[in-house]
Amino acid sequence: LATHPHAGQFLGSRTYPVSFAEAKYFGINSEKFTNAKGKSVYVRYQFVPRAGERYLTPAERKAEGPRYLQDEIVQRVAKGPVVFDWYAQIAAPGDAIEDPSIAWPDTRKLVKLGTFSLDRVPADPGTAGRTLLFLPGQSHPGVEAADPMLVLRNTAYPISLGERQ
Repeated sequence: LATHPHAGQFLGSRTYPVSFAEAKYFGINSEKFTNAKGKSVYVRYQFVPRAGERYLTPAERKAEGPRYLQDEIVQRVAKGPVVFDWYAQIAAPGDAIEDPSIAWPDTRKLVKLGTFSLDRVPADPGTAGRTLLFLPGQSHPGVEAADPMLVLRNTAYPISLGERQ
């Protein structure tokens, strides 16, 4: 992180998560939300774990195996759902909209968009990994990519999917 200060702005003191279910996820790319009256705001997504955030120290991480996160989430989901709240972080004047390398301050307003739960793992994770396609720059009514990188990723990701087949 010392040689990549922008990454440090996003991560803060976060290190190795105790679990996929206890890590905060945040989008670095901006989306433009436009309402029915034509008013627009720019947002970045955040997914906040209901279980709270917990991170390992480097020494604790060393004691874990290479697949500790994958193994732990399977065990956790077997006991009950993993729940995240989905937020839009609203940009303020002067925030970098088209530069995903620059973090927005944590003081920016958050608006809850919804909640999602993970209540099972795929029956065949290998097949799921080879067949799922995520297109982050695909527009939806009232939502469009504000960061040109998202549109470029829509071109690259189908190539990656093809290579996984």
